[in-house]
Amino acid sequence: MLETKDLYWLAGLLEGEGSFGATKDGAYPNVCLKMNDKDVVFKAHKLLRPAIYRKNGNDIAGPIYDKTRLSPTAYYKARVGGACAACI
Repeated sequence: MLETKDLYWLAGLLEGEGSFGATKDGAYPNVCLKMNDKDVVFKAHKLLRPAIYRKNGNDIAGPIYDKTRLSPTAYYKARVGGACAACI
């Protein structure tokens, strides 16, 4: 269970820096946070951990570090999908 202060912090962070969407068919919602600030993304990931996106049935151990040719700088990403994202 999240403490109230953590819930407010996470809500403010996701409202300002997060993105809310759905799969192409609209069947499943998702919430994603992409930032260069490693500490902030890891804290958000820790708070979302009970609802964290699962890949192949395993919890992702931490936020994904991604550097693509489309992005000039690398970023950290935490994502929640499906029914867990709907709860957020």
